[in-house]
Amino acid sequence: MEEVRTIELLDRIKGKRILVVGDVILDRYVVGEVTRISREAPVPVLQKTEERDICGGASNVAMNIKSLGGEPFLVGLLGEDPEGEILKALLYKSGVEFRLITECDRPTTLKVRFTHKNQQFLRVDRELRKPVGRVAAQKVIETVRAEAGDFDGAVFSDYALGIFTPDLASELVSHFRRIGVPLVVDPKPSNDYLCGQCDVFLPGKDDAAVMVGILSTEPLDGSVVASAAAERFGNPVIVTDGPKGMYVAEPGCQVVHVKSTAREVYDVSGAGDTVTASVALALASGSTLLDAACFANEAAGVAVSKFGTAVVFPDEIRKSIGGQEKIVSRAKLEEIIEEVKKENKTVVFTNGCFDLLHVGHIRYLKASKNFGDILIVAINSDSSVRRLKGPQRPLISEKQRAELIAALEFVDYVTIFDEDSPVELISILKPHIFTKGGDYTEKSLPEAPIVRSYGGNVVIVPLFENGISTTGIIGRISRERND
Repeated sequence: MEEVRTIELLDRIKGKRILVVGDVILDRYVVGEVTRISREAPVPVLQKTEERDICGGASNVAMNIKSLGGEPFLVGLLGEDPEGEILKALLYKSGVEFRLITECDRPTTLKVRFTHKNQQFLRVDRELRKPVGRVAAQKVIETVRAEAGDFDGAVFSDYALGIFTPDLASELVSHFRRIGVPLVVDPKPSNDYLCGQCDVFLPGKDDAAVMVGILSTEPLDGSVVASAAAERFGNPVIVTDGPKGMYVAEPGCQVVHVKSTAREVYDVSGAGDTVTASVALALASGSTLLDAACFANEAAGVAVSKFGTAVVFPDEIRKSIGGQEKIVSRAKLEEIIEEVKKENKTVVFTNGCFDLLHVGHIRYLKASKNFGDILIVAINSDSSVRRLKGPQRPLISEKQRAELIAALEFVDYVTIFDEDSPVELISILKPHIFTKGGDYTEKSLPEAPIVRSYGGNVVIVPLFENGISTTGIIGRISRERND
């Protein structure tokens, strides 16, 4: 998929309303460090440092739709327990609309992952795989009938935990067909009947092989599995195959292999939910099946680079495909930061001339990024440098300096400013954190009062090896030439 089409798609999916019906899950991460083995038994002892709760299953699909710019409405089942209340609070905080129906004899599904330095070593599940009761099923149907007419697409997110039964699915599918809402299904093998009732289904390769009866001790060919699945259920299919990417198949057509982009895989938890959300949004915006798969492939690549069940944002996809230039104007940067803040990301801002980029700059900028999610570097223009440093500076033009800084992986955006200080730029962007090198003090910074006025923080980053300066380097070069 061409980069420009991906960027256009990110714009088209904004505001698309997607109805999500499925098994909601609360994912809990217990994070810590294992430093010893228990004397009581040969098991690791985890020294817990953090515990956090994240939406999983169908609720993660809804969260990804929201983060990508869509408007989800989630329908699912909950228990009358603290975990159910936590899940609802997470959804409410994120702005996801929902109607979660309580069954008193059903616990909220909970998956607890224990991790040592972000590496999972144990997962404990609390779940009840029981078909939905008659009363709750009727509430699901009534809710969907009341809401579906206002939506551009629908999703069945199936974890085989009980919300889907043949009767309930048949009622919902019939309603979607009457009102012309495209349905995307993420199925489990035990509910494979769902695959014949949708516009496209999205199984993993192993699950798809089970559905079509392909059993082998040898590695499975994703293309063969996808073709068999499309013929078996008579519907288009996108078979996901981890680092190998995806296989797109339609009955009677040649299979297309969408290769994944090479990335460091950090955690695959929830990546399938990201795929489901991406495909649903793409199809709802009028994309072809192949373009929807390519878009989902990019989104999944971002998701697996994060720890734990995660959501993906448009700016992350733009960066992953190279479609978002790092060097931006002040006006464009203002738009970007407005969107970033809506995503509850922490913005770090710093500035400088960066004439003759050296290791001190690298260490300082890398340390600055560690204080937040998005690092903005503002670079003095050539005229600004001349006023500050003298007529012989800069040695490197503003465009070249900007390109050098933008090439650093940990820098997110670069902009050029013409004033002697970035006070005006800071007052517009209002970054959460403003950093400066250790050769400054907060009292000496004209930017500090502005940052403090809106509640931001000023951080002085320690110098590297007592400080390395461009002026010092130039002076040394000049002396050596004279010698």
